[in-house]
Amino acid sequence: MFIVIPITMAAAFSNAGTIAAPVPGSSALCSLKSNFLNLIHQVDISVQGKTLESTQAYINICKHFQMISEMSENDLKTLGHSVGFSPVLDNPRADRYNPTQAGANGHSGNGFCNKRPFTGASEYQIATQEATTINTIANTALQHKLSRYVDTNSSVVNNGIYGATTSNTLMTPANLASEFRPYYEVKSNYMIWYDYAVIKLNHLFESMDHIGLTQKLDVSLRLWLNCGTVQVTVTNAATAQVQI
Repeated sequence: MFIVIPITMAAAFSNAGTIAAPVPGSSALCSLKSNFLNLIHQVDISVQGKTLESTQAYINICKHFQMISEMSENDLKTLGHSVGFSPVLDNPRADRYNPTQAGANGHSGNGFCNKRPFTGASEYQIATQEATTINTIANTALQHKLSRYVDTNSSVVNNGIYGATTSNTLMTPANLASEFRPYYEVKSNYMIWYDYAVIKLNHLFESMDHIGLTQKLDVSLRLWLNCGTVQVTVTNAATAQVQI
């Protein structure tokens, strides 16, 4: 048994209280964490009014750890995409350390970080890059997460397949939505990502993995989802001395 949860993420660039138009490539600004189970904070399940599994907080942490411990490399490549994984896990060679906020240009954050999806190389090009510097190695897992979303912003996409209108493209946002495919679009300068989280119930509940075939199953399932907002202040955004 599976559940499918529609996900909407929204972001905007604000300059002195004014929403600024996103620049080309802004579709790579946001993505979900690896594994859709990270959306679940706690769950419980009951059958015919009797508790089968009681409420368990932070179940996403233990279940995520269990899955990445049990899934093989072939599992990631064949099943990972369906449940929110990348075909590969994070690339430790892409780690960087930024000790201070000053001079943060070229870094993806402060302190220890490993969130650079685009630096001109992937983990499959390690040997070539290490000959010069490992600073140009990107996190391939993030590359796969970002490529999950089709960019329908007509000012960016020019391949004739995806776009905001049907005059010069094959697939529009309406087409993608009707087929439950993740995509990105811009509305009134707001960046919006649409996704569909597919969760296999036996990944959450041991009981669902052993309940077997049954008729007229009367089950009550409750899930608490993680959601929230984040604000990041950037100064000197258009200079080499950008600070976060």
